Amino acid sequence: TELYKGEGGISLAHLGLSGSIGNDLHLGTKLNYYFGSIDHTRGQTFTTTDYTTAEVRRATRFSGVGVTFGAAYTGLRHLLNFEEGTGFNIAAAFTTTSEPTTTEERFSLFNSGTLVTRDTVTLPDGKLHLPYSFTVGLAYQSERITVAADILIQKSSELSSNGIAFPGIRDSYRFGMGMEFIPKKEAGAPFTQRIAYRAGFFH
Repeated sequence: TELYKGEGGISLAHLGLSGSIGNDLHLGTKLNYYFGSIDHTRGQTFTTTDYTTAEVRRATRFSGVGVTFGAAYTGLRHLLNFEEGTGFNIAAAFTTTSEPTTTEERFSLFNSGTLVTRDTVTLPDGKLHLPYSFTVGLAYQSERITVAADILIQKSSELSSNGIAFPGIRDSYRFGMGMEFIPKKEAGAPFTQRIAYRAGFFH
């Protein structure tokens, strides 16, 4: 019996700061801290003691930083002469590449039925290359309707560990679009007409 199992992943904590230049241009940045661990387990079990049952677990821990820059411009409605009470905004964000440090340990167990052997090996620190990503979006808002769409692009094909690329990984593209509709905002309107109805999709 053969066993292949993987679990874990990379998590992200961030600290951000934003501000405005005038009334329409808003800028932001955040410091990203990547951390987490990924475990891969490979095992083989035999029904007879003629062969040695074995399990090897590879635990990789990650730790590193990156930066994201963002901007939003809310003055498009003035340039396009949209009526008062509407909004038409554009925004973009760019996340830099990051090189988290990787620490890898391998735990081995061999069981021959009469003898159990365990071993631990710690490998030298390495580097994981996380590629950059870019997002841009548009949003239109009137008194009762909001429509927004964005696209995210990441050069996932450039993902590598210690300079070695991962085969078979392609670049990532994600397109999303959503809409919100509020029939009425008047306080005296029926409750069902003051509910915000939302729908959206991404691919």
